[in-house]
Amino acid sequence: MLNKRIQIAVCWLLPLLAMACATVTGAAGSAEKLYGTWANKEYFGTYWTHTFTWYENGHEIWYDQKDVDSPTGEGRFVIDRKWTDKDGYAWYRLLESGSYVPYNEEVAKANQLYSLVRINPQGDVAEIEGSKADWPEAFGELGGTHFIYYRQ
Repeated sequence: MLNKRIQIAVCWLLPLLAMACATVTGAAGSAEKLYGTWANKEYFGTYWTHTFTWYENGHEIWYDQKDVDSPTGEGRFVIDRKWTDKDGYAWYRLLESGSYVPYNEEVAKANQLYSLVRINPQGDVAEIEGSKADWPEAFGELGGTHFIYYRQ
């Protein structure tokens, strides 16, 4: 009789545990290499350090100067396409928009940027090529900007 009760309890408990332990797409611990905080210490060759964070919900914030506690700008991004090449690099095409803080939707719409992002297999170096015209298909095209960022 005790074994029967245990079997019934297990039958009820397993589905509940499965639901409680299920992961949600985009939840913390995502395998996307894109999300997180990145910094470029040689930003435009000045004393500034450009740091930004891409969040799983499509928001981004950035800091344009060293040692500041409040963000300089805020933006939104959409992953248009993503793939992994034969060498293990993660590639992303992003459509980004942003404004200086406080966030202004109209200003952000006027400041759209097409970005091509390549993240190394270890996930700690990101190369970003940006263009106002269209998505670059390779680095150095369309007169875009090319920066290297390091995961923080």
